Amino acid sequence: MAMRAEKSGAIILGGGIPKHHILNANIWRNGVDYAVFMNTGLYEDGSDSGAKISEAYTWGKLRLKAKYVKVFT
Repeated sequence: MAMRAEKSGAIILGGGIPKHHILNANIWRNGVDYAVFMNTGLYEDGSDSGAKISEAYTWGKLRLKAKYVKVFT
């Protein structure tokens, strides 16, 4: 479905493996166009949940012109 969509977005509550799989599904279309990340993970934790948004760009999980927000809860 993600490959056929004109635009793609993700609302991710939490992180870890679900976050990884949702974003990986969009790699084939050069990433999501819109994203909301809501979690308690910090970059310093070293977890997938706390990964910086810039890391998603380098893997092609977010398009270069994607609109996103990360909410720390």
